[in-house]
Amino acid sequence: MEGTIRVTASASSVITAKAVKLHVKLEGERAVFGSAALTQAKELKDLVERLKALGLEEAQISVTSVTMTSPSGLMKASRATFSLVIDEPKLERIPGLLGALSDTKNLEIQHLEWVWDDFETSVPLATEAMRKAKRKAEAMASGVGATVTGIRNASDSWNMPESVVMYESSAPKMMRGRSAAPVDIGMEYRATQTLEVSVTADFAVQNEV
Repeated sequence: MEGTIRVTASASSVITAKAVKLHVKLEGERAVFGSAALTQAKELKDLVERLKALGLEEAQISVTSVTMTSPSGLMKASRATFSLVIDEPKLERIPGLLGALSDTKNLEIQHLEWVWDDFETSVPLATEAMRKAKRKAEAMASGVGATVTGIRNASDSWNMPESVVMYESSAPKMMRGRSAAPVDIGMEYRATQTLEVSVTADFAVQNEV
């Protein structure tokens, strides 16, 4: 006689962020839109040059939005706020990068966003969890004189690592006057998280005659 045993098992591993995205806002005196902002807005040009000196490339810096403000109501008196995202795959450069950003006039660091490769890490963990599930199903079946003959259905899920870290707004003010000094933001620059994968499987079992 055939039956089904449903088993849940899990496996976990510590993973390390593969990159970081720094979200910043920079106030400027001229509104320039799109990719042209990096070469035509003076404040952005100066920032790009400072970041290039640290080893970053222009392709790592993108303008996500431009907001115009005009307190006096006159277009000629308008200012622009540029929202930027800086991609940095070399985590060891984060202290120097934060130092350069913190020492930039009219710039606000909003938050850091860790980039994880959780899918690729989940694949071997799902395999390990399935092995555990099968061993558990075989042990359970053996306890009632049955054997596992196959698998009917299976699914997996995993927790998403925390990505966003808010930046302490007082840090840039504290670092003023110390030209591009590395910044200590009170956290590990090399972020790690525990990734856990859970598998639920329905195994077909056959009673021994």
